[in-house]
Amino acid sequence: FMTNRVAKRWVSRVRALAEGFYPAVEVLEAHGIDEEEEYRIGNANTIVSLMIRTGGGMLGVKGLKQLQLLLGTDLSDLCDGTTFPESARGVAKIRAQLGQPVLLGGGARHG
Repeated sequence: FMTNRVAKRWVSRVRALAEGFYPAVEVLEAHGIDEEEEYRIGNANTIVSLMIRTGGGMLGVKGLKQLQLLLGTDLSDLCDGTTFPESARGVAKIRAQLGQPVLLGGGARHG
């Protein structure tokens, strides 16, 4: 019971956080995953599917893989005052791990 509640709360908060960055980040409904046990903690589907927009449109799989690599990298060495401001060093040091970007659906145009 507690695991289910914590997992549902986590998913809800991650979705709310992502929705706060709309239109740059869009939360997708991943129909069909709810039935797959491997993606569950308790009774909660823990997959949060996102689409990322830039000035040039939606990031495709290649761009998302590059973003995934950068988010998982300590970039604080680039905060030299030239490439990025030194004041960004603390944030640039944070490493975030995201799931693997994938192409969705047969007719998807975002890849």
